[in-house]
Amino acid sequence: MIGVASVRVAIVLVSLALAGCAAYVPPPVTDRTPAPPPPPIDETPAPEALPPPVAPAPPPAPEPEPPRQDPATLALLGQSQRAVEAGNVDEAIAYVERALRMNGQDVELWLRLAELQLLAARPANAEQLAQRAIVMAGSRADWQRRGWLIVADAREARGDREEAERIRFQWRSYRG
Repeated sequence: MIGVASVRVAIVLVSLALAGCAAYVPPPVTDRTPAPPPPPIDETPAPEALPPPVAPAPPPAPEPEPPRQDPATLALLGQSQRAVEAGNVDEAIAYVERALRMNGQDVELWLRLAELQLLAARPANAEQLAQRAIVMAGSRADWQRRGWLIVADAREARGDREEAERIRFQWRSYRG
């Protein structure tokens, strides 16, 4: 059995170990210098009050430029176009999807992919991609218009000719 002396020694050692872990935190230092007096109040009458100057209106924000496509993206788009010309629409889609993996914020790529999906007789995919591009287009009316016209083509391909014509009527005459 463990003796009483051994238990006491163990308690003392544990107490010393815990006391060694405690850190001394000094009290916060306070600045004992008095605050400066407030500035004197000027009681002289103000000269004739002038109206505040009117700032000129800021110039309208320029339309954001389309993102500049890097050489790799341009090369993939070229390969995609050659694949379409050769009748390989699925290969063309693969090239545009690869370009999108490199530059997923490029609205032009999303619109091109939607057009290719429509060409591949996948109107549901085309409409979904076009709507994504429309959301990403922001204030760019040209991208929105192009996207909505793809949606119209997709709706017509799915048999909703009336809705397609309504969309085309609205967006063909839209100038932004």
